Amino acid sequence: MKIMNVFRSCCLFVVLGLAVPAFGGRGDVISRVSQEASDRVTAEVRSSQVRLHLIQGLSRGAIMDHILRWAAEFDVEEIFPVYCSNSDYPIEKAVRKMDQWKGIMIEACRKTKDPTEPRLHTPQNLQAALEELPPSALLVAGSMEPRALSWKEFSEKHLRRLPRSCTDVYLAIGPSGDFSPEEYEVLRRKNFIPVTLGRRTLSAETASLTLIAATQMSVE
Repeated sequence: MKIMNVFRSCCLFVVLGLAVPAFGGRGDVISRVSQEASDRVTAEVRSSQVRLHLIQGLSRGAIMDHILRWAAEFDVEEIFPVYCSNSDYPIEKAVRKMDQWKGIMIEACRKTKDPTEPRLHTPQNLQAALEELPPSALLVAGSMEPRALSWKEFSEKHLRRLPRSCTDVYLAIGPSGDFSPEEYEVLRRKNFIPVTLGRRTLSAETASLTLIAATQMSVE
């Protein structure tokens, strides 16, 4: 629990005693507000219990720009850009764009008044990114495979019954062109649950945005 001051200049209008979202850190929520003066209130802020992590297949630059911006706006904790069989963006070029991508995320966080941007890992291959995942984490792979769970089925079986010991959710999204069958097999061996986002074939950035937003709304 932490205390922060919310000033009238921030244009934040609250009802005293009401829990409302805050942009003071990773998934913060104002749990109690009390008025100290006519131009100032004090808010007790608690952090969200579940952290989201994105394992994102590399796609050409503009697509990655959009994905990283939205991930920052949606309070993702960290991002692993990964090179896949269908990636249309060389890993060497992705490494050179690290500073630019960090700038995009910083700007997105500034606009949402969140001072902490996601941690951006150096681009690597998929297998390397999956080496050290927390054993208690929920692992989810956006999938176009026929045997993938529907979002409704996945949400009822897993998200609504998420144990308190689970504080991390890892979302794996393929590049433009999706994961290869071999990469899906790698994800299955790591216990990722394949989840479909519907019958439509979505672009890489739309799939990432949809999965991040749906997961975040389900765990908050």
